[in-house]
Amino acid sequence: MFLADRGAVQDVVLGVGLLGGTVVRTLQRSPSLRRTQSLRTTWSDVDALTGELNSAGSWMGTEAARVRIFWCAGRGGFASTDADLARELSSFKAVLHWAERLSQERPVEFHLTSSAGGLHEGQRRVESPVPAATLRPYGRLKLEQERLLSESQALTKFIYRPSSVYGVPQGKVRLGMIPTLIRNALARRPSTISASPGTLRDYVAAQDVGHFMASESNAPGMHYLVMGYPMSLFALLAVVERALQRQVAVVYTTTRANDQHITFSPAMKPPGWRPNALESQVSLLVSAILKGV
Repeated sequence: MFLADRGAVQDVVLGVGLLGGTVVRTLQRSPSLRRTQSLRTTWSDVDALTGELNSAGSWMGTEAARVRIFWCAGRGGFASTDADLARELSSFKAVLHWAERLSQERPVEFHLTSSAGGLHEGQRRVESPVPAATLRPYGRLKLEQERLLSESQALTKFIYRPSSVYGVPQGKVRLGMIPTLIRNALARRPSTISASPGTLRDYVAAQDVGHFMASESNAPGMHYLVMGYPMSLFALLAVVERALQRQVAVVYTTTRANDQHITFSPAMKPPGWRPNALESQVSLLVSAILKGV
């Protein structure tokens, strides 16, 4: 858990992995920043988590006019089971209840990281938030988190649905497909892919998503953080190969467990969302991985 005191606004970031880490780094560059604090967060024990949240509330004090809470936590993914995600939902409920208690003292914004991919698997050129296609437990988890937040009467709600997010891996953060392709190619190892060369996806940089989430100019509601044009896996490999100046070896599995198309209409992009091109971001990612970042 990361806390930032910016005088009139106090920010709480839960989960400092790929997206949460970018939100934190954006907040640390704020000219109004006074002080920061990192607190231990015990995701596996709801009672311990509740105590840690209460400690965070004590650290924050009561002088801030507004609190912003960012839920960027969770280790779930497309391969997770219902049992894997049950504890994650319990932790989310504990944080949501804590946010509602805080809102009795001052306005509280709740910024939820959801998943466009998890909620629209198998759909092409999505032009509306509904209908969702929750084909996996992960999608059902995200839809339930959105429902719980939407039903809260005490909070100002922001829901972000990013598409396939990629970025520089840091610490023990789970590697996504693009950094995995790059690392394996640099080590001259093949990457195993459970999709087909023609599988279409929509890729966005974690840096762009985190910067947008941390912005003070976004309106409450749901935001689709997508590029708005499809890219095949074959085309993605070509982009990575150009950035690396070498061939990327891949092995396609016979199960094709992750070969559903997931693409979005450009009309889904919110005002103020201007994501960087994949080609330029992959080149930066290659440079960062080569430097050992």
